[in-house]
Parts: sequence; C-alpha cells; structure tokens
Amino acid sequence: MAASSRPAAAQSKKPLYFEVAYVPTQGSEFFTSYEFFRRVCAGHYVLPCAEPSRKLLEAIIEGRKAYLIDHKLTEPPAPTVIIPTYESTTLSAWQQYSAAELQRLRIEVAPAASQCVIQLQGAGSGVDSDNQCRAFRLEF
Repeated sequence: MAASSRPAAAQSKKPLYFEVAYVPTQGSEFFTSYEFFRRVCAGHYVLPCAEPSRKLLEAIIEGRKAYLIDHKLTEPPAPTVIIPTYESTTLSAWQQYSAAELQRLRIEVAPAASQCVIQLQGAGSGVDSDNQCRAFRLEF
C-alpha cells in the first residue's frame, strides 16, 4: 500500500497558478471543494455571489492546508486575498470564527468589490439606461 491514502492520479496533478481566479459559485460541486483550491492557486480569488456558502469558505482553508502538505511547507510562500463582490453575513461570521487560521495561512479578506455604473461615451447629458452598464471596481 502506498504511503499516502490519496490516489496516485490526484497526487500527480500539479496546481495551476494565477494572479486572479474567478471562483464559480454555481454548478459543479468541484468548485466548492477543497480540491479546487488545492489545484487552482491564486493571489486573489473573486467570489461572485451575494452569499457564499460556509462549505465554499471552508474549502478555501482546507485547500490551502492541502497545498502546504503537498509541497511540504510550514507556511504559505505568499498571501492570498479573497475578494467578495458583496457584503455577506456568512462571510463576516466565518472571517471572525476563522481569524487565527486565516492569519496562519496568510489568507486576507478584502472589502467587498464596489458596484458602480459606467456612463458610455457618446451618451447625452440625460440619464439613458441604453448608454450605461453596471460594473464592479476591484482595488488591489
């Protein structure tokens, strides 16, 4: 029997590294599992939902821990920033509950992205919804 209980296929997969990763919050269970955060390493994770699930938030911590174990590290080489697009009671409670673990794993939670309206060029001086679009402003 192998030294690890994980299948050899899972051990051989190398993580992908990104500066910014958009985390799909609907669809496959894979995106709310720690395996996603173990395989997709990012400096910034954008959570594009009004109320992220506790399972998703815990997966971020568990994925980070698994990454450290896989690479035989005692601490993360760089911080990770979670960028929510909305304020959330679940996120706030999780952040307070997990404060020590987040600090140890170098996971920071940024303020929610600001929602704004962009006035497109050529728009008249009046308010015309055809010449506007909604956007989110992220500050790094």
